[in-house]
Amino acid sequence: MKVCKALLVGLAVFALGCRASDVLEDVQDLFQMRIDSLKQVYDKEREELMATILQQKLAGTENSCLNGASQASLSQSEYLQRFADGPCSPTIILPGIGGSKLVAVIDCEKLREKNPKVF
Repeated sequence: MKVCKALLVGLAVFALGCRASDVLEDVQDLFQMRIDSLKQVYDKEREELMATILQQKLAGTENSCLNGASQASLSQSEYLQRFADGPCSPTIILPGIGGSKLVAVIDCEKLREKNPKVF
């Protein structure tokens, strides 16, 4: 990259009789414009790809929480049972079930030396 810049600047200075700093600024501007245009193309293609992936993922997910059954064709109890058996069933987390005990080991002699007000 540095070699390309040096060649471009050298050619422009030689051919046009310009100052090297002016030519270098112009070359940097050209590179930046090219980078910006490539980034716009990349962003647009990425958005289109993400939209396509989302559409594919959502295809066929109608009534997926009821395992494909229609809500209109089910009674209230069947609806609740299908929902509970389906993939959208809520999860209940009970605190303390998966917890652990906090065990504190206190060296009383060091505590007395460092903080006598506690005793």
